[in-house]
Amino acid sequence: MNYADIRKYDVSNWSGINTTIFFSGCKFNCKNCFNKEAQDFNYGKPYTKEVEDLLISYAKDTHVSGVCLLGGEVFQQDLDVILNLVKRIKSEVNKPIYVWTGYVWENLIRDKKKIEILKYIDVIIDGQFEQDKKDLTLKHKGSWNQREIDVKESLNQDKVILYKQS
Repeated sequence: MNYADIRKYDVSNWSGINTTIFFSGCKFNCKNCFNKEAQDFNYGKPYTKEVEDLLISYAKDTHVSGVCLLGGEVFQQDLDVILNLVKRIKSEVNKPIYVWTGYVWENLIRDKKKIEILKYIDVIIDGQFEQDKKDLTLKHKGSWNQREIDVKESLNQDKVILYKQS
């Protein structure tokens, strides 16, 4: 499993200052993907325990308000590694986790391992980027088919609950 980049201080993917990791590898191949090079599973550097420790240390910074996980595709990585990461973020950092995925919610919740991961995530932006639905005025996403989902409420109510940013 590889990662393309880690940003200690990222202001471009979510509101506030976040620590962000871009994983390598995605099979969706969305037309005009903003991170095309990260579609290759061999791109970047190996994701190791030391890399994860560094990410956790960045996220602990008092200036950082949350952690963003992007790709490539987060849910096409080693899911045991992703589960361990989100557990560590919640237990050691205790800040919100935001995840971007090409999968739609309805497909994610069909997989027990993905549900285990979702339990630690606060907001998920679901759905593949669609060029014909691109909208530069959207915050946190590239096309209007994508949804910002409040994960905990959606799991609790067993239906999609959109995230309402305060």
